[in-house]
Amino acid sequence: MSWKNKIRAAACAALLPALTFGPGARSAAAQVHKLSGRIVLLASVETSADLIRLSDLLPANVPVWLAELAPEIVLGRSPQPGSVRVFSQEQLGRAVADYPQVLAAISIPSRVEVHNGARELSREEILSAILHSLESSHLSTEEPLDERALLRFPRVAVQSEASGLEVTQLEEDTNKGLLRFRMWTPAEPAVRPFWVEAWARLAAGSLADGKGLRAATQVVSQPALTSLAGQSDDHPIRRNDSLAGASASAPRLSAPLVEPGDPATILIQGSGLRIQASGIALERGWKGQRIHVRAVSTGKILLARVVGERMLLALF
Repeated sequence: MSWKNKIRAAACAALLPALTFGPGARSAAAQVHKLSGRIVLLASVETSADLIRLSDLLPANVPVWLAELAPEIVLGRSPQPGSVRVFSQEQLGRAVADYPQVLAAISIPSRVEVHNGARELSREEILSAILHSLESSHLSTEEPLDERALLRFPRVAVQSEASGLEVTQLEEDTNKGLLRFRMWTPAEPAVRPFWVEAWARLAAGSLADGKGLRAATQVVSQPALTSLAGQSDDHPIRRNDSLAGASASAPRLSAPLVEPGDPATILIQGSGLRIQASGIALERGWKGQRIHVRAVSTGKILLARVVGERMLLALF
């Protein structure tokens, strides 16, 4: 070999670790070439993420290049909350086969266990949150709610033992005899709100005493905690009420947003819960006007403000 080729070979040998391993390759290469310096993966780990990555199996104080690369290497899906997934040495070897520099730098145990520390919300927790919400809102159902009434709800995983589950919205489907509860866990914002359906109807007199009500505002997005069930209709309908109650500055649109006899959505607001129910408009209304509407579920007549197309905000 000529002296020029010898120089080129030496240069290539010096550059090889950097090309193979990237930044920090000199120290990493030294560890790889020493069997005792290989990084031994953890044999048992816990995760709550959807995917298991190589970074989950690494011990502390690994080389920088490996710490940066490991999160990109996906080993598989996490097990269901409260369960374990076991990887064999061969399975993990195949998972990192496309990264020969990583495979050369690690030592894989014969068996690796991945535990999912999250847990699923139980029927008991969901029912308890619903009952607490109804009670605090002075609402009741025609028949007592139990776990058998819960018709449909998703599998929701949480980290904490006390999820702080809350009901933020209630909708009643009178045609199907269903109540729909929008729920969320404020202690864990990463958990998305979800809906639960139950075979139930609101009792007609559950708010007859007027407890739990407060004046509704024009902010439709504000949370609420009242229901149309059992509202009094002891006042007669006066055709001029809608005009007398309208804001003086409310603009007249080219067409009203609701006509007499139109099906409409009634929003009922209070503190902590918003209830959405079906109604029939009894008067024509433009945005900002107050009109009368009849609740489909109870037949009660309510005074409501027009806030959108066939969208009415109940006033108390």
